[in-house]
Amino acid sequence: FRIRPDNTIIQIGTVPQTFGAAKSAGQVYAFASNGDINQLNSLPTTASTAALPVTTVEATGLGFYGATSTQDAGTCVTPAYTIAKTATPARKANEGDTITYRVTVRNTGATAATGDFTDDLSDVLDDATLVPGSVTSTTGTASVTGDTLTWTGTLAPGATATVTYQVTVNTPDTGDRTLTNTAVPTAPGGTCTTSRACTVTIRVEKTKDCDKPGHGKPGHHPGDKPGHGHDHDHGDAGYNHHGEEGVGK
Repeated sequence: FRIRPDNTIIQIGTVPQTFGAAKSAGQVYAFASNGDINQLNSLPTTASTAALPVTTVEATGLGFYGATSTQDAGTCVTPAYTIAKTATPARKANEGDTITYRVTVRNTGATAATGDFTDDLSDVLDDATLVPGSVTSTTGTASVTGDTLTWTGTLAPGATATVTYQVTVNTPDTGDRTLTNTAVPTAPGGTCTTSRACTVTIRVEKTKDCDKPGHGKPGHHPGDKPGHGHDHDHGDAGYNHHGEEGVGK
């Protein structure tokens, strides 16, 4: 039935037995007694008793005893969430260092949001090794399959989730000595907090020879007395560092 502004009522069609109706985003839904939720495909403006075409959008199998809506809610609320990524150390690391990555997911919308994301680790694991058991999340589920970390979970408005994992830089590092990875939102409404917030790049410092164990200071050898050099072999006859003629050892 249609209720006109002057409060007159006309029948515009017939639907399956219904225990209530609701309007959402411009569509009218009739709740059938057998649990079906039927969307009315058309709403005539003239009087009619003909069956109205419907589409069953869900067969719940549950009985309804009433449904209504006070007003048209308009379009459905769009979920919105952001992700941001950090690492410690932030820019440089040495062979053997352990790097801790954190990805923070925040629901910035007014409705529950699925804040899924993936993180491609292929350019990290050529230089480092994932620390066993280091993948954790404060809520939802985080896992690594091959070179990809995946997180999935639902957040209430304003809620956050933090995903953490660690890698250890290989010794020696035989990769490209650059660890770059980007977290990518994979659910509707997901964005990075800024254009650069989802990507982290860490460069592995090259180890200098003089920093390696077993290398002393140039020109100094264990056992030398201060101010004295040590004899060098010059054959049967030679000169020591004091300029005295003598016999070489």
